[in-house]
Amino acid sequence: MAEKNDFIRGVVGWAPLISDGVERDLGKFAGQKKFKAVRHVLQDEKDDRYAVRPDFQRGISVLKKF
Repeated sequence: MAEKNDFIRGVVGWAPLISDGVERDLGKFAGQKKFKAVRHVLQDEKDDRYAVRPDFQRGISVLKKF
């Protein structure tokens, strides 16, 4: 949708940051010109310490490559 509409200037999407395949998934999005960022809605997580989980931290650290 973003590629077909000039009024959409950028997209903030979601990616499975705790997935073992997070780097592959982010690589798919990285080629999309209008894909600007990844958002994870932490307040919806039942685990209050979700943001400090090792798998989440690993996923966050992969973002800098893209």
